[in-house]
Amino acid sequence: MSAATLTFYSTGYSATGSKVTAGGRDGNWSLVSDPAGSVATPFAPYVTTGSVLGTFPFAANDWLKDGSFGSNSEWISPKALETSSDPSSTNVPYVYQQTFTVTALENPNSVVITGEWSADNYGYIVVNGTEVTSGEDGIIPNAAGEFRSFTSFILNSSNSDFVAGKNVVQFDVFNNANGSPDVTGINVDIESTDVDPAPEASTFGIVGLGLAAFGLLRRTANRRAALCQGK
Repeated sequence: MSAATLTFYSTGYSATGSKVTAGGRDGNWSLVSDPAGSVATPFAPYVTTGSVLGTFPFAANDWLKDGSFGSNSEWISPKALETSSDPSSTNVPYVYQQTFTVTALENPNSVVITGEWSADNYGYIVVNGTEVTSGEDGIIPNAAGEFRSFTSFILNSSNSDFVAGKNVVQFDVFNNANGSPDVTGINVDIESTDVDPAPEASTFGIVGLGLAAFGLLRRTANRRAALCQGK
């Protein structure tokens, strides 16, 4: 059977998969840590307004424009308008997360989530409480201007421990204290999601019958050999 598609959204969409108008709330991602203390967590982040180049924070040399490079995602942030600073310690992240479920009919080891992301200023990905540190891990380094482009990632069994039931994927974002106003945000563009069906019970049944038949043949052969030796 072919792979199925998981329900896992890019930033900037409603819970039913419609793109959210700038200034509205994201319907799938939650901000569960806000070190600046500007909002009470968990919090449904805003889709940041001003997505046209020339308007802060989308002016030249600032955040990449929504829809850049063919993406369908939008920037989200603790604030709808980036008109005031949101400073924080670089030792404590803004944590954005989304959950999805692997059903009993699906194989958690086959989950693959492919995408790209950008952040102000840098960060990494965590799956079910463990930082992704191998494969195309999607780490955004603490370097100038990383929010002007996307960083690719692939989450699969080589770098992520997906499980049957609820899975939590989080993006930890650190904000450097610079710029005026000092703002922060995240943009995650999910390109594809796949999961294979779990092995069917009938498959195990067929394998079991095959092993039983093989065992019967071996026992029959052994008995014939013993009878021949007794002659």
